[in-house]
Formats: sequence, structure tokens, C-alpha cells
Amino acid sequence: MSAHPAELRTLHLAMLDAVLVGEGLVAVADLAATECGGPVVLIVPRLEVLAPSSDVPGEAVANLRRYVLERCRGRVAPVPAGVAAEVPIATGAELLGAVLLLGDAPAGERALERLRLVSVAALTEIALAHARDVPDDGASATLLAALAGGARLSREEIVRRAARAGCDLRGGAVALVCELHVERPRHVVALVRDDWPGALAQHVTDGAGLAPPRLVALLPLRGGGPGSDAAAAALARRLARHGPVGVAPACEDPAQLGAAVEAAGLAIDLATDERAVTIADRTRLREHYAVTLEPLVRYDDLYGTELVPTLEAVLAAGGDAGAVALAQGVPAHRIRYRLEKVRELGGWDAALPVHQAALSRGVRCRRVLADELPG
Repeated sequence: MSAHPAELRTLHLAMLDAVLVGEGLVAVADLAATECGGPVVLIVPRLEVLAPSSDVPGEAVANLRRYVLERCRGRVAPVPAGVAAEVPIATGAELLGAVLLLGDAPAGERALERLRLVSVAALTEIALAHARDVPDDGASATLLAALAGGARLSREEIVRRAARAGCDLRGGAVALVCELHVERPRHVVALVRDDWPGALAQHVTDGAGLAPPRLVALLPLRGGGPGSDAAAAALARRLARHGPVGVAPACEDPAQLGAAVEAAGLAIDLATDERAVTIADRTRLREHYAVTLEPLVRYDDLYGTELVPTLEAVLAAGGDAGAVALAQGVPAHRIRYRLEKVRELGGWDAALPVHQAALSRGVRCRRVLADELPG
């Protein structure tokens, strides 16, 4: 009996998710084996793809590969004993490989439907592998700009977007930011990519051109955190002749790389001396948060007010309280009252550029420290 379309769609999405987040075709084979009730093998000889589900006998794999290789060469080959069904992996008229279901009895249409989904997932993985060989600089630029701007993306999205740019972030990375005091920022970007193959690196501007551009880089971990920290520190020292550098400690969880990028940038912004390289220090982040945002957060929690959201909106509007009132559809005096309460609680005047900068850093500190803060 054929499966319900919704069931097939759910399975199809699960297989694609396994490919896109880097779990690979073995995970796809395991999903198919569970659905089909028997071992499944994906074989694409030319690309050295051999993905058996976990229940495939080891001694059968080599024989199955020889069979699929002969089929791909256009030769007639006897079907090995124990193969219950076969679905081709093909693009156009070219046979690339096959999906095999093992078992003692011929498979029904239900199993064949699932094996066809495996074939689609295999073609997706092949396409992604080809894409990884042709890095997409646009993907690198948009991902790094988003992370530098405070976006919090899921592990899956970060890994997927990095893969499009030719970078494997499944094992984490070291985040590095350099404020560029040079006329040719692209040369510094090239330096990072040459020094650390597979790294993501781009120069990012503030949009208004009021601040120097910053190089933002994610350096995939090399043999664990400590080794990568040392290598990243050496690279940071070489970059320091182009401007101050901030480095965050090695981050093994891709989902936390946005916070790591922001921490590296804050290391530069909160530096109190003239050191060329500053390692992100969470104690310093907590201290700045304590004197900027924390009193406002406590007040909001205690009285159910909206000082922090209002302040963030005003900062995003460049200090224009009237524009925020108009956008939110509230009286201007309500926004002014909240800003006066901000000044009363912390001494910060959101109309002054120097105070805006300090408060913006406080907002960023709060994002980086989110997992450590109450509530």
C-alpha cells in the first residue's frame, strides 16, 4: 500500500535535514532502514560515497559496491543475493549509483517510495558537496554580517550557511574581530583565508561609514579548543599591525558562534589599555552590563515596565525618541518619560552620542551573557 503524502513529506524533510545539518548519508540510510524494515545501503562509486545503515553486515558491503560499480559502467551484473529492492541514483541519463534495500523477500511499493526519497537526499548531498568546492562569498558575507549585527541563528542554519561558503563549522570555531585601520581591507581578509584554510572572513561596515570597517572571522577548530586558541592568538598578533584585534575563546557549539563574534567585537570596544590584541573577558562584559543595562532590567522585572525595549528601539533609531513614538503609535511623552527613568536609574542620557555608545555596548553584553543572567 502506498504511503500517505503527509507521511512521505515528513520523511523527506527528515532526510534533507540530516543532509543539511551535516549528519550525512549514513543518517539518511538509518532513517530509510527504520521505515522499510530492513538494512539500506547508498552507493555512489565515482564519488566514493558508501553509506550503509547501521544494521548492514560488514561482509556484504564490498560485494554490493562491486555490483553497483558494474551497473554504473553500463555492464550487466547479477543482482547479489539478499537484495530486496534497488532504486537508481541518477542525474539525467547518467547513473551515479544506487540505493539498495536488503532482505529475503521482494519489496513492495511502500518501501520503493521510501527508497526514492533516499535517492533524492543522495543527490542533494552530492550537490552540496559540489557547492562546497565552489565557495559562495555572498553566503560568507551575509552570515558574518548577521552574526556581527547580533542575530542569533540556530546551529543548523549557521552550519548550513557556512557550508555554502565552503566552511565546516560543525565542530565549532574561534571568533576573531579586527578593527581595520587600512585602506585595503580585502587584503587583510585574504591574509586570514591564506593563514587559516577553510575560515570564514569578511570585512563588515556599520552602513553609515562613521566607524572603521571591521574584519570578522570564524576559524574552524583545529584539533580541539586549546590548540585552536593558541593558533588563533598567533594569527591575531599578525593582524594587529592592521588595527586592534579581539578574540573570543574557542567555541565548540555552532549555536553559540553569534555570541562569540559579538564577544570578540566587545573585547575591542571595552579595552581599557592600548593592547593590540584583547581576549574576550566575560568578567569585563558582566561589569559593563552591571553599570548600563542591569538596573533597567531589574526595574522592568519589578514593575512590569518596558524601559529596556524602549531604550533598544531608541538606540536603533539613533537617539530619535520622536521617531520611536511614531513607529510604536504611542504618545511622545511616554517615550520621553521612560528615557528620563533610564537617566534617573543609571545616569545615562540616550540623547548623547557617547552615552548611546555605552548603552549599545550594554545591550550587546546582555546578548552575549544571556545564558548566565537570571530570567
